[in-house]
Amino acid sequence: MEVAIADIGALPVIGSQGFVEWLDLSVDQESDRGWERTIDYEGYPAMEGFRRTRGDRGHAEFIWFIEDRFVVALEGRNLTIDQLHALRDAIDTGALADLRDREGG
Repeated sequence: MEVAIADIGALPVIGSQGFVEWLDLSVDQESDRGWERTIDYEGYPAMEGFRRTRGDRGHAEFIWFIEDRFVVALEGRNLTIDQLHALRDAIDTGALADLRDREGG
């Protein structure tokens, strides 16, 4: 499992509205092997994907954008979707939201 948290709001070009236009996209694709979809998670836009490789296990990813500033990305292999969700739920998005108005550094 890999977890990445990036503060893109501190970068003027990347944190601009133009960069986050992808948040307006709607994705909802499903097959026998898995899915990819945009959702709302804790009031924030997110994208979830899962591709089965063995039974109920597979490649799982979850990316969400918090307070127009932080991108949180989870990616793992040989996981169930429930394991991914448990790891996702363990991240304190409230603490990130509290950092929104602070300067980087």
